[in-house]
Amino acid sequence: MKTKKTLFIAGFLLTLLSLSAVLSKIDRKTIFQNYAQTEFNDFTPDKIFGQPDYTEIEPNQITANRVFHPQGVLVDRGISPNRVYIWDSGNSRILGYSSLGVCNGGTNNNQPCVNNKDCPEGICSINETKNADLVIGQPNFIKGTCNGNSILLSNPTAGTLCSQNHPYTVSLMESPEPNQMAVDVNHNLYVFEKYNNRVLRFNDPFNTDVVADFVWGQSDFVSRGKNRTGLDSVGKCWGATANIGNNTLDGGCSMGVGLDIDPQGNLWVADTGNYRVLRFPFNSSLGRPAETADVVIGQPDFTSFICQGPEKFNPCIIKNQNADFLAGRILSSPNSVRYNYHTNQLLVVDWPCSECLFRILIYNPPFSNFMPAEEIILSDVEAGTYPLYIHRPAGIEIDPNDSSGFWVNTTKEDANSDKGAALFLKKQEGQWIIAKKTDGVTHPAGGIGVDSEGNIFLSFPF
Repeated sequence: MKTKKTLFIAGFLLTLLSLSAVLSKIDRKTIFQNYAQTEFNDFTPDKIFGQPDYTEIEPNQITANRVFHPQGVLVDRGISPNRVYIWDSGNSRILGYSSLGVCNGGTNNNQPCVNNKDCPEGICSINETKNADLVIGQPNFIKGTCNGNSILLSNPTAGTLCSQNHPYTVSLMESPEPNQMAVDVNHNLYVFEKYNNRVLRFNDPFNTDVVADFVWGQSDFVSRGKNRTGLDSVGKCWGATANIGNNTLDGGCSMGVGLDIDPQGNLWVADTGNYRVLRFPFNSSLGRPAETADVVIGQPDFTSFICQGPEKFNPCIIKNQNADFLAGRILSSPNSVRYNYHTNQLLVVDWPCSECLFRILIYNPPFSNFMPAEEIILSDVEAGTYPLYIHRPAGIEIDPNDSSGFWVNTTKEDANSDKGAALFLKKQEGQWIIAKKTDGVTHPAGGIGVDSEGNIFLSFPF
């Protein structure tokens, strides 16, 4: 029996332990193991306040209807009511909604709905405080850890997600992580996990379970290293280039990751840290995309790694402006990809410079390695350099009711604005223009949700 009881506030205690580990260069795991071995007068708290357990460090109470740094919305339009998924990046989870409210009046009165199409002769009354119907990446609605433990560097499982760079995150309050998810015609959900360097597929989560069924980029569900190199590369931005192949992924350190499924069932992944986009072809015998890619966009082949990092480390793209980069054969930091099923074109958002230059590249079929883009839409941080002003886009989406263009987000409406918006870009008389835009919100990023009625869903962290 212990002779002395100690009480600590969780956030304060964990901050002190983390700071101590950094200053003395002592391994954090060793600290906790040593404390756990001490029975009397130890430094392990007997009670904890402010968090449900020692693995949590997220601020505020985590619930089924609150989010922290939401950075992406996906709408599954293939079912009615549409399903809505929210990437809750601060809590390393995805919240799923089978509906957002109920019909008020009409033939479907009091029935669940997402928009007015679900409510003939009535309206959909949205419940803004509705609890999510499911959670992916956590065991329940009150947990928010990275791979089950935000304090220690932990391996993932098929049931965990990690959307923060724990335990290396410097400032959690300033660490939103955009993501663009996708669903296929069978309502299977696909997610690129940046910090686990993998793509997961969850088979129809609303009708099965919330455990991943397939993985790309790793050989199993418990590995997380960049390009399959092991845990030693986790927490580092660049490196691990020796093992690049047609079945490896690197989430990189750019703002955002994304993927898509085309009508043929091929999986397209913005492999940000390897400066490329990969296509994993649909395999009819497997009934899913193959584990190895057959097309690479942005590099000459599957083992090339042209441009060794962003411009502040190596100005190979920004300063040289080589012909392959200008043609779209070379990508610098692709973070979002969407297949335009109206035109059968591939759309890629690329950040050659995270603070000064942004590109939207449009590729025409047939798709092949090292192919040039058909068109490139450019935007610079200096307003007026290019016809359009689009700042740090990290989401792109197709509108089911308007085939003339596509939606993309911008964190600033103009160079002097502190508000962002979703922009609908279309071509008019040979020039790309902003045909529609949403009202300004603070720093929208990640996937843009568009429902069957054309309503726009945006997430913003601040």
